[in-house]
Amino acid sequence: MRFEIKARDGLARLGELHTPHGRIQTPALLPVINPHFKEVTASELARTYGFSAVITNSYIIRRSLELRKPAVEKGVHRLLGFDGPVMTDSGTFQQHRYGDVEATNAEMVSFQLEIGSDIVTPLDLFTEPDEPPAKAEADWQQTFARYKEAFSIPNPHGSLLACTVHGGSHMALRRRSAEDLAGLPPSVHPIGGIVPIMEGERYALLTDIIATSKAALNPSRPVHLFGAGHPLVIPLAVLLGCDLFDSSSYAKYAKDGRMLYPHGTRALSDLTENPCPCPVCAAHTPAELRGLEAPARYRALLAHNLHVLAAEMRRVRQAIRDESVFELAEERARANPHLFEALRRLALHADLLEEAEPVSRARAARYFDATSALRPLTERTRQRVLDRTRPPEAPGAVVLRPKGTPYSKRLPPSLAKERRRASVPLIFESVWGPVPEHLDEAYPFAQTVAPHTLDAESASRVARATEAFARRHPQAQLIRFDDARVPEIARTFAAPPLSKAAEDAARVGATLRYQFGAEAGAVLEGGALLVERSPRTGKIRRVFLDGVHVLSLRAHDGLFTLTLEGGRRLASVLPEPRHRVAVAAETAAFNAQGRSVFAKFVRAIDPNLRPGEEVLITAEGGGLVAVGQLLLTPRETRAFAHGVAVTVREGAHPKTP
Repeated sequence: MRFEIKARDGLARLGELHTPHGRIQTPALLPVINPHFKEVTASELARTYGFSAVITNSYIIRRSLELRKPAVEKGVHRLLGFDGPVMTDSGTFQQHRYGDVEATNAEMVSFQLEIGSDIVTPLDLFTEPDEPPAKAEADWQQTFARYKEAFSIPNPHGSLLACTVHGGSHMALRRRSAEDLAGLPPSVHPIGGIVPIMEGERYALLTDIIATSKAALNPSRPVHLFGAGHPLVIPLAVLLGCDLFDSSSYAKYAKDGRMLYPHGTRALSDLTENPCPCPVCAAHTPAELRGLEAPARYRALLAHNLHVLAAEMRRVRQAIRDESVFELAEERARANPHLFEALRRLALHADLLEEAEPVSRARAARYFDATSALRPLTERTRQRVLDRTRPPEAPGAVVLRPKGTPYSKRLPPSLAKERRRASVPLIFESVWGPVPEHLDEAYPFAQTVAPHTLDAESASRVARATEAFARRHPQAQLIRFDDARVPEIARTFAAPPLSKAAEDAARVGATLRYQFGAEAGAVLEGGALLVERSPRTGKIRRVFLDGVHVLSLRAHDGLFTLTLEGGRRLASVLPEPRHRVAVAAETAAFNAQGRSVFAKFVRAIDPNLRPGEEVLITAEGGGLVAVGQLLLTPRETRAFAHGVAVTVREGAHPKTP
């Protein structure tokens, strides 16, 4: 199986899944095709709505004399009139709903392989959410044995297998189920047994199930959320790392006179106005839709539902590119109290989310209220400030709320006047926690859009973060600013203002420590520092030590990129394996020429690295060969057999033209 990540926003990822009949760009939704009742053809789903893959039921095909013969003779793709990837279900739902099916697991897997399915689903056992633990355990043992049996069946066309995480609402069993699956050969991993959870709007439980499964599954494999195809919940599921979805709701809801919308479902009978811009709704008022004959009304609602689902998948894919999936999930959650409860549940899975949280984004983070603080960026930023910043060297610092960005350029007039007379260190109380002034141009501090007045919960959290900072640095007196305290500030801080050179050194050192760790500031010791600033903005652009270019500051996030010489100096002060990616000896020479590092050739990696980090690329057991930027998490880097793990910026032995 080949699955590659092309772009990401935390756990949400744009991927490419290779199948015998083409690639599926993920996240993707596979509409369910009933092979008996083709309300809409598979080719129309691709041509009109843009769906690149579909799912159908192999059990229905197998037991139908009308369908089985052409499927065996011509294949499922010819049967459906579709040349893209086809996934087949096995009859698990029929078995659960109606009792035993007239086939064994081996027969169902063999039949799906015979008709050329691209993704084959073994005949597993459906576990209800509230199944007793002993029954859920027994079902899983039998299901897992069936998965192992499925891999023993000849697979001449290279079809993928879909091995599902089960366990009902029992999180320990869900975790063990996912761990068991991680030991199987590469496969697609659906998360099963969630339709009753969706029907009961138990979205907090759904969050726990997805997060628990994702934490234990092999991260190099795509995750399919079985039966969850409503646009309301797709953003949250994508945020948690789901790659594939399927839906028959577009047809079922149409039969019931219901219409899908991004924020919920509405009955056509209840609508007077329709805000949907899809072709169906643009051409018909709700009254006109109600006036159609039943078959025509059904087809119109079906088309509307498909347009909404297709638009939702485009929306989440663009959100990944825009690095705004959390904000989309946050917006969607406010449409449903149960979904909002599920979003708040993310606090229980902070470690899973933080592992994949990039070190920065190309766009500003939008902070609305305390719910926005659930994003893993919040706690990571607060902790890095605590662990990686120096206490003020002056008698203390002045604490104040920022009035705009960059914080130090938006000071109250009385404080700005005092700083022209004396060196007054500042600490800003941001929505992310306390920010020493020399970090105020780094991500996320200068790249945040937040309310001018915080809600009570956010304000309390910010105050607690400042108290933690004060406890970490008890030797520094923190004076909370207001105009009445300017005389006290004047008495406390008598040292002259920092020189331009000292200001540059303080800002470069603070950013180095925040980005690479407290020891990284030692890079500047003993060297002649020269800072090159942008003539237009006055911001730092390049940093030279002893006349050699070592660092460049990225304009979009205020963090450094490394030159090779900068990497050498950083490697001399950071102990192994800090910020290092070790590559196989046989590929190190290629990386030294500036070629990307592929995941399969990574032999060791600092487990504390995060996507987007600047890294030191070393030869296995040897020295520095290149510097670059990490694209994957350490866990993904160890798991993926395909794709780029690190983009190399500069190698030790660049290729000559």
